[in-house]
Amino acid sequence: RFLSGIDFQMYVHHANGPFEGFLSQLETAKPEHGAIWASMRTFGNAFLEETLSTDASFLYPPSRIAFAALLDAAAMTREQTGDALFAVNHLIAWALPASAQVNGD
Repeated sequence: RFLSGIDFQMYVHHANGPFEGFLSQLETAKPEHGAIWASMRTFGNAFLEETLSTDASFLYPPSRIAFAALLDAAAMTREQTGDALFAVNHLIAWALPASAQVNGD
């Protein structure tokens, strides 16, 4: 009531949009893994739903929460399938531009 009384609106953006964007890029890059992407979508959406009961939306930008959901979904999918495609370092290499990556040599 107070916020509407002073004509103030509060918006909290959710990470679903960025998460779907990440998955869309992965699906475009490797369309042959359709079933795997569906599994990751399920795990990622569960992660994002859990974040609704926390204050993460107030502490982190939606893109960072979405990337955390992507990494968690990859780990869960890797546990389920054993597929090395979902190693976290592969996802980080995909997400970061080459100039931002640290060379382990």
